[in-house]
Amino acid sequence: MGRIDLYIVRQIVPIMLVTLFISVVVLLLEKMLQLLNLTVGSGVSSFVVLQMIVSLFPNYIRLVLPLGLFLGIFITFRRLSTQSELHALHAGGIGLGQLSSPVKALAAVVTILGLGLTGYIEPLGRFVYHSLHHQVTNGIIEAGIGEGIFIDTPDGYTVRVERSLNAGTEFYRFFGYRENRFWRCGNGHSETR
Repeated sequence: MGRIDLYIVRQIVPIMLVTLFISVVVLLLEKMLQLLNLTVGSGVSSFVVLQMIVSLFPNYIRLVLPLGLFLGIFITFRRLSTQSELHALHAGGIGLGQLSSPVKALAAVVTILGLGLTGYIEPLGRFVYHSLHHQVTNGIIEAGIGEGIFIDTPDGYTVRVERSLNAGTEFYRFFGYRENRFWRCGNGHSETR
C-alpha cells in the first residue's frame, strides 16, 4: 500500500468511526429508555442493564457500518475535490482507478466484518439480550431481589425477601401475594373473589 493509499485510508477511517459512534449512541438511546423503564424499581442491578445494552451493540454496529463507510468515502473525496488535492493527484498521473483501490480494500474489510457480525456475533448478542430480558421480566428472582423491598412482578405478584443467600437462590422470610379478582355479573350485583 502506497503513501497515497494510506493517506486516503487515514482520511476515511476517522470519519467512519465518528459516524459509527454517533449512530450507535443515537440508536441505543431509545432502547436504554425502555430498559430503564423496565428495570427501575424492580430491584434489578445496573450491571444487568449494562449487559443488556452491550449485547445490543453488534446489531446496531451492523446496521450503521455501511453508512459509516459511505459517509467516510463521500466526505473524504469531497474534501479532496474542494481543496484541489484531487486535481493535483490527477496531474501527478494518479487516476481514479488507483485512488479507488484503498476504498475497495476498506469495502472488503467492512463486508467481512459485516458478515462476521451478522453470522455469529449478532445472534449471540441477541441471545444474551433475550435471556437477560426474560430473567428480568419473568424470573425476577433470578435477576436478584433487593432485601427488604416490596417488588411488583409483571405477572401480578408482590414479593418481599428479608434475607437472601447464595446469589439469590436461598430466601429467608419470603412473602408473596397475588390479588385475584374475578368479576361475575348476575342478578344485578357483582362479586369479587
